Amino acid sequence: MAAIAAAVSLFAPFARKYRGASGWLGSVWFIGSALVLTWGIVTLYRMASERADPPPARLERSRFLSRIEGGIAGVGAGMLLALVTSPEFRRRSARRSQASNHALQPTAGREENSKAEIKK
Repeated sequence: MAAIAAAVSLFAPFARKYRGASGWLGSVWFIGSALVLTWGIVTLYRMASERADPPPARLERSRFLSRIEGGIAGVGAGMLLALVTSPEFRRRSARRSQASNHALQPTAGREENSKAEIKK
């Protein structure tokens, strides 16, 4: 699940909403998502190789991959945590929820025309 979410999140910095963000925000988001995606791939590879290898090779490979796996996951999750707690990210995320309907209200000229059409 984390690998799928990371693959989707990998392209989020290029969305229209975050395109004008600082270079720090975009690069941390992209690199953190790439690391979490790599962690998911390494985990799947380790799980598949545990079934295929004989026990002595399996134990050595499993130890090595679990160390790599833990390091990649820690760095990627730390980067994404730093991203989510940054003030710029919170400011950009809050803009969406504060959208107004000002554009939907008619202007003065339109309001007069619509009232005249209703009276006819």
